[in-house]
Amino acid sequence: MLLNYYTIRALALEWSEVLVGATLTDAYSAARDELTLQFRTRDEEDTAIRISVKPGLAYAFRQEGSSRPRRNVTALFRSVHGRRVSAVACAERDRVLDLQLDDGRLFRAQLFGSRANVFLGDSGGLVEESFREKAAERELPPSRPAPDPESASALRDRWPPGAQPIGQAVFRAVPLFDRELAAETEVRAALGVSDACLVEDFDALYAAVEAVRLEALRAADPAVHREGRSPVALTLVRMTTPPAPETERFDSVDEAVRSYVRATLAERSFRSRYDPLLRDVETADARAAESLAAMRREIGRPSRADRYERWGHLLMAQEAGAPAGRTETTVEDLFDGGDPVRIPLDAALTGLENANRLYDRARRSRRAREEAERRVNEAERRALEAADLLARLRGIEDVRALKAFLQDEAAAIRRVRGGNARAEESTPFRRYVLDSGDVVLVGRNAKQNDELTFRHASKHDLWLHARGVSGSHTVLRRTGKKAMPPRPVLEEAASIAAYHSKARGSALVPVIVTERKYVRSPRKAPPGAVLVEREEVLIVPPRLPASSTE
Repeated sequence: MLLNYYTIRALALEWSEVLVGATLTDAYSAARDELTLQFRTRDEEDTAIRISVKPGLAYAFRQEGSSRPRRNVTALFRSVHGRRVSAVACAERDRVLDLQLDDGRLFRAQLFGSRANVFLGDSGGLVEESFREKAAERELPPSRPAPDPESASALRDRWPPGAQPIGQAVFRAVPLFDRELAAETEVRAALGVSDACLVEDFDALYAAVEAVRLEALRAADPAVHREGRSPVALTLVRMTTPPAPETERFDSVDEAVRSYVRATLAERSFRSRYDPLLRDVETADARAAESLAAMRREIGRPSRADRYERWGHLLMAQEAGAPAGRTETTVEDLFDGGDPVRIPLDAALTGLENANRLYDRARRSRRAREEAERRVNEAERRALEAADLLARLRGIEDVRALKAFLQDEAAAIRRVRGGNARAEESTPFRRYVLDSGDVVLVGRNAKQNDELTFRHASKHDLWLHARGVSGSHTVLRRTGKKAMPPRPVLEEAASIAAYHSKARGSALVPVIVTERKYVRSPRKAPPGAVLVEREEVLIVPPRLPASSTE
């Protein structure tokens, strides 16, 4: 786990040496759920603390220098700019980090759970301001020390019932241990499978727990464990069995956390762009191969044109003068030794008319076969292109190679994804390409809004608009009616819609999201006016993607 109690405690101790006496010069957010606190140290150097309260990826680390972005930045906690840090501390046995200021106020970072947040509290313990606006706390959330067994008997009292691996039981019995610390305890205890009846083992087991705990408190061996480019775990103790093949050791916990977070963010950024593209290309490759196989099966069957033409000849030779009214007839097969052959007829037609009908079907069948053979050639080209694209895509392992691939193969990717490259290139709307590869289109005026929504967008594209204020119609392209983009992509598109609205100056903006088919234009309404029949609302900050292109 990235931020367990021991990691936060170690960070607080390391930061104290740098931050105590430092002046807070800025506080801002340049990315969703991430707060940056900028300081000028006593040595007149710039340093910053980055804190994420994102569910599933909470983190905190320090970085040297100042790197405030020039745009899409929300300033925060203005009332304490210029205050000095008097203390940095981790709550006892809890994942709560405090930065005490010289005027009695403090920042409290609660770094766990769905309600992770950063609060500014006054000297009386009341919340003045919170990073996440949805916080309902009136008082600073108190620290809650986790139980930490301090003897073999206390460990036995907390031991979960039933036979299970020692590591799993330790993880449940010792709340301050993450899975890596619990796994190390299992290895050192060498007991195998736990059982509440085997009480004689608890002395040895507690000795292992205590040894691991003391090493974690010292944070003597910070390391990041990786499998290829993917970070797997961050540990503070020397692991008997590393959780991943590659281990990189660091001189400080802060350096280890920073490396782990940056690698994780890079990997997530890569996966957010790579995985949707890989799914699309794999789907296109499978469909192309299936379509080609079906076409080959079809043209491999005997042509029906020859049969229709032979039947026509037989009717002309033997039944040209037959009246209408029959649904079939049996004649001698003059082409195959005179054996009888049954021919289906149209009861509304005479023998001559039925013969001409069969000649016509023979001509159409031959044209269809020629078209099918042409389509097979085209299908073979598409299948080869998709297979080649997929093979090269599977060899990509980092963001740089992916960006080059997206640029070099843009036209082929659009073909594979079902897009029209020429139409996309000539679109008059604002156009943003997200890190995921998804395309967002934004109207520039009322006339373009109408054109984008009702002429350019497909019915299954997602339509977005800031709720309750005027703004641009925004469309998030979809590759099919079942290809719903991931939540982060929806929120990024919603942020673009919020940015192109009258609510751009707000910290958070409600944005409507619905399929384009649920948007209609009222009768005699001016351009851009619409009615929305179904909607979901996302609350997002107005901003443009950092790598956007217009």
